[in-house]
Amino acid sequence: MNPISFIFLNGEFQKKQSAIAALPKEVEFQCTPKSIFLRFPKMLTLKTPIQFVFLGTKKYELNNTIIVEENCRINFIEEYSNHLDKKNETHVNTEITLHPHAHFDFYKLQKENSGSSHHANFSVTQRESSQLQMFTMDCGGLTAKHAIKVQLAEKHASCALHGLYLLEHDQQHVEHQVLVDHIAPFGKSAMFYKGVLDNDAEAKFTGRVKVHAGAKQSKAAQENHHLLLSKRAIAKSEPELEIYANDIQCTHGATVGQIDPAAIFYLCSRGMDRATAIDYLCKAFSTEVLNKIKLESVREYMTREAGCNVQS
Repeated sequence: MNPISFIFLNGEFQKKQSAIAALPKEVEFQCTPKSIFLRFPKMLTLKTPIQFVFLGTKKYELNNTIIVEENCRINFIEEYSNHLDKKNETHVNTEITLHPHAHFDFYKLQKENSGSSHHANFSVTQRESSQLQMFTMDCGGLTAKHAIKVQLAEKHASCALHGLYLLEHDQQHVEHQVLVDHIAPFGKSAMFYKGVLDNDAEAKFTGRVKVHAGAKQSKAAQENHHLLLSKRAIAKSEPELEIYANDIQCTHGATVGQIDPAAIFYLCSRGMDRATAIDYLCKAFSTEVLNKIKLESVREYMTREAGCNVQS
């Protein structure tokens, strides 16, 4: 994967370390120490992903605005990690507007070190027939909280929100609060989040779908599944539906459980040791959501970062 890459240190743009020569001139980019503005003009299709890499050494805050104009097709990646292995505290607010028929695939990787914290607010407004795919992966940090709000503001807008969190450290905590507002008719939304927890890690997922009056023929589905590798790990799942319209289809489902002993026995009977069998089953569990990533290069990259080189 060779994306157009923007590098930031504590929120400040590092032009010399970035690789942006291939960025089309009509893309508008502005940056101050606390804010980023990015606008993709009408009819632009970028086959090369845009990547923002955020490196931190201390507490910093960012307010980002992304505008995707009509009939754009963009793949966008955000990656958060540490610089010089120092602890940091990240606060980021992102507002995105998708204009009619825009296609925006957004991928986020949070892999900050075990002493860092990450707080993110993500708000999207979708116009007619726009499409959003969002994938969030947490495989680092001491605490991470994601608040995601998507408004399907005009008819035929659709979103697919996916996430994977892999928690293995003591006191590690990840929380997702996801809200999809079906405001206009014929909207479609899907949530699919999975978590693997070990030691005394803790995760909480709140998925809420609100279907407003007049949002007829809306379709919404949400799933959240957890795999616990320790009796001390805690996972909480709270699916919510708030419906004020008729002629709609809404479903939700959630599970929390441990690895099936019969599956471990089966793999061990085929020559695997117990640790390898558990690792294989965890990777297979995670791969189901990783396969939701459309772009092959990004899917392969996220799969490597998750350590899930297992075929589904």
